[in-house]
Amino acid sequence: MTVDERIEKLTQTLEAVALRHESLAQALDLVTRRHESLAHSVELLSTFHQEGFAQVTRNFETVLDSIKRLENIARSHEQRISGLEGQR
Repeated sequence: MTVDERIEKLTQTLEAVALRHESLAQALDLVTRRHESLAHSVELLSTFHQEGFAQVTRNFETVLDSIKRLENIARSHEQRISGLEGQR
C-alpha cells in the first residue's frame, strides 16, 4: 500500500468517524430533549396527583365531620328515647 493510498484510507476513516460522531451527537440531543419532556410530564403528573390527594383529604375530612355530627345526633336521640322510656 502506498503512502497516498494510506492517506486516502485514513481520510475515509476520519470521514466515517466524523459522520458517526455527528449521528451520535444528534441522537444524544434527541434523548436529552425526550428526557426533559418526560421530566416535565412527571412533574405535571406529580402536581396533579398532589392536588387530587389534597382534594381527597378535604373530602374525607368533610365526611368524617358529617359522621361525627350524625353520631352526636344519634346519641341525643338515644338519650331522648331512653328518657322517654324511663318516664313510663
